[in-house]
This record gives sequence, C-alpha cells and structure tokens, in this order.
Amino acid sequence: MAKVKKDAASAAAAADGPVLLDDMEGAPTVHYVLYDDGSLGRIEMWTDQEPTLSKPGRIVTEAEYRAALEDMRGNTAARVQTLRDEDYARQEAEYDDLLTAGIPERTARRLSGFAGEE
Repeated sequence: MAKVKKDAASAAAAADGPVLLDDMEGAPTVHYVLYDDGSLGRIEMWTDQEPTLSKPGRIVTEAEYRAALEDMRGNTAARVQTLRDEDYARQEAEYDDLLTAGIPERTARRLSGFAGEE
C-alpha cells in the first residue's frame, strides 16, 4: 500500500479531528461499573474525571467488579446447565412417546433429537 504525503491543510484538519488511542500518553484510568440492570462495565479514560454513565449505575472497586463478574459467570453456567437438563428431559420424553406410538427407534431418535442411552 502506498503512503500518501499530506499537505499542510490536510495535516491541520487532521489535528482538529479525533485523537487516536495510539497518540495518547501514559496509562488510562480504569473505572469499574455495576449498572442497576445487573450488567457490568469497564471504562478506560485518559482524564482525571469520573466517567458519565450511559445508564443508571455506580462506580465500584475492582474487587466488587470481579466479584460481580464471577457471580454473573456462575449464574450463567448454572442457567446453561438447567437449559441443557430441560432439553435432555424434553428430548427423552418425546423419544419415549414416539417409541410408544410405534415409531422405529432410529426414526424416533432423529425426530426427537434424543441421543441418550441406546
């Protein structure tokens, strides 16, 4: 890719444009947020100001953020396992119903999606 040489006018216009992260000096200040709806946020800023939150919530410590994140991950894992268990039970019940109706086992498995014990 060819490099384009900028003239003085385009360089001046670019200077008034957005500041790129690569142009920032130092390290950002990290703010951790727990929103009222239960979601979490991590905001990096290169100023000393507190961030303006996009929705109701509060700034918390990193420890509070990490604890809330672990809770969220644990709740998600538990919810996924519950959904898998419910899906397995539903497929098994449909499979049993199809067998009871006289549908051949191979077809009953395919129709129900049940892949459990053979």
